[in-house]
Amino acid sequence: VRAARTLQCSYKIFDDTSEYYYADATGGKTGYTSAAGYCFVCAAERDGVSLIAVVLHSGTSGTDRWTDAARLFEYGFALRGV
Repeated sequence: VRAARTLQCSYKIFDDTSEYYYADATGGKTGYTSAAGYCFVCAAERDGVSLIAVVLHSGTSGTDRWTDAARLFEYGFALRGV
């Protein structure tokens, strides 16, 4: 028998009360370096189609990466006709 788990994450793209929420996002990892700026790697799935977005040097605010990732996903899902 598996015990129930509660996962806690501060990434706004996964917070359904945030303006940056993206319902299809399934997981991701943030990062920051002076050379690459704010970065984010994220996965999303919709109707059986899985995509990965890699965002590097994303603006001057930590929230730009959520918007950039969501735009990449929407572009990718539109190409797939999903």
